[in-house]
Amino acid sequence: MASSSPIIYRLAFGNDWKNPEIFSRSINWNRLLLLKSGSELVGYLQFYRDGIGPHDVSFADVKDVFGGWSAALRYVVYRVIKRRFHSRGAYLYHIKIVKDYRGKGAGKFLTRAWLDSLNAQGVDSASLEVWAKNTTAIGCYESLGFQIVKTTSFKYLHRFNFIGDKALITMEKKLNKDGV
Repeated sequence: MASSSPIIYRLAFGNDWKNPEIFSRSINWNRLLLLKSGSELVGYLQFYRDGIGPHDVSFADVKDVFGGWSAALRYVVYRVIKRRFHSRGAYLYHIKIVKDYRGKGAGKFLTRAWLDSLNAQGVDSASLEVWAKNTTAIGCYESLGFQIVKTTSFKYLHRFNFIGDKALITMEKKLNKDGV
């Protein structure tokens, strides 16, 4: 299972978008769920709620990695990209399951735990985005009650190997006080 969102930071950080120096100092642990088996990390889920997400990168963090002018431009692009998550309410930003645990229900368990938490907090709905080719994740999300609400086509952009697929699926689930 995976979500599409982290890949969008390539716009701001290029091939360094996975660089731990950029994000590690700005982790918001209140927007991160960890799944462990004993002492082993099985997976994690990052999310936004009310515009607050799993990290808030500072200009100083970007400057430490890229230097002056490059950092200034990259930071502005990062802030513009980040604004797309502000109006989403509860949004599953990224989910990652260790390879050995994929296909065994770990992603579904983690997503259900997130939905249960949101429901307990009185949140009305949750949304996520997933690449159209990720049919396994789409099936899992549908089994949890998510419905496809939008498909965004990237008919030509995928050729530049910038994004992962030709289409991005937006899914939403309405929550209620009786459970997910």
